Amino acid sequence: KGGRMTDYCMKKSEWIKCKDRLPEESGTYLTINMDRPYLTMYPIHYSAKWRGWNCLDYTDDEAEAREHEMHVTHWMPLPDAPEVEG
Repeated sequence: KGGRMTDYCMKKSEWIKCKDRLPEESGTYLTINMDRPYLTMYPIHYSAKWRGWNCLDYTDDEAEAREHEMHVTHWMPLPDAPEVEG
């Protein structure tokens, strides 16, 4: 499973396995779902409140919070934005 692009991404970056550790704070992180037959890499919000990906922090209703939850296998902090030139 995977391919050259997947192998390149996994070697060149500091990906963290969700099985090993989840983010400590809610926020947007770069994510990969390696359980699919193709590479899916997205910036996704992580909810520390619900310990889930693409979950809503602002609700106390767990069903509502998890309505659009996504499966993620690896994550990393988003890279810094490029500096503005000029």
